[in-house]
Amino acid sequence: MTTPTMKTQTEIRLYAGVSPNGRPAYEHVLATPLEGRHHRIEKSPGLVLGIAAGDELDVREDSTFTVVKRAGNVCVQLFVTDNADRIRATVEAGVVRLGGWLDGAATRELVFTFPLAVGLAAIEQFFDQLSTDDAECEWIFGNVYAEDGITPLSWWKPAR
Repeated sequence: MTTPTMKTQTEIRLYAGVSPNGRPAYEHVLATPLEGRHHRIEKSPGLVLGIAAGDELDVREDSTFTVVKRAGNVCVQLFVTDNADRIRATVEAGVVRLGGWLDGAATRELVFTFPLAVGLAAIEQFFDQLSTDDAECEWIFGNVYAEDGITPLSWWKPAR
């Protein structure tokens, strides 16, 4: 009798754009290997734009990627001027009340994931209020807008 092969999680390197010094920037993200070059992202990234936890990617050797399948999650990247630990517990509690969760934390950043069902407007209202209350905080949707920060990716809308 054979037992099913357990897919193990691993870190993969993804291209995140060009750094301020003009060099390519990369982020290592937790993923589960699927078939061939495909991987499922296990946690929303803090630097790479256009993806969230659960998305399936086709990752090329140069670390660029194409989204193959969306999981229906929204990524929010919160940047703090001083130290993110100062607000982590409070913000995380509010995110959990909305239906999201903390996916990552660094000295000056917190990364959250929300199911799309929470609603973009509710997420935006929560983080806009946080930024109003705390001038040391700025946030972006990690996978809602194109790199220009204006053009919606519209992956959540039905194809026409």
